[in-house]
Amino acid sequence: DGLNALAAMRDFHRDLRGQVILTPHPGEHGRLAKALGMKADPVDQTKREAAARELAQRLGCVVVLKGHRTVISDGQESFVNETGNVALASGGTGDVLTGVIAGFVAQFFRGAQSKLSLLECARLAVCVHGLAADHWAQRHGNAGMLATDLLAGIPDAMKHVRG
Repeated sequence: DGLNALAAMRDFHRDLRGQVILTPHPGEHGRLAKALGMKADPVDQTKREAAARELAQRLGCVVVLKGHRTVISDGQESFVNETGNVALASGGTGDVLTGVIAGFVAQFFRGAQSKLSLLECARLAVCVHGLAADHWAQRHGNAGMLATDLLAGIPDAMKHVRG
């Protein structure tokens, strides 16, 4: 609920410091955008990329707008992820995504000497997260995946990406 608490804070954008990756779902994005006086539409598939880019520009951060065809943007560049499926619409899968992003940032981001930028860390994490869900769905169908099932599939998804 951190993003909802952030959106409820007056002038929160003035206190946002440092390099940040935000991972809102459309409802959280809508609340953040409203608090900033933005009219972006994070739900309409034709407007999601612009909505993520605008929020990233306004806050000076990387935004991962979760949902079907997750959008990753730093306000300059934007990418639409092609991996993932409806099985990800399950409690806790967003927390797994945040953990994968944090893990990649910890491993690959070191400021000026970084192997990957924050945008690249987020983009890779979203791809691996979705790929793990795709592999799970191939074996079990598109319903019933638990966050722990997804988490267990991350190493194989990483191996697939490396290969």
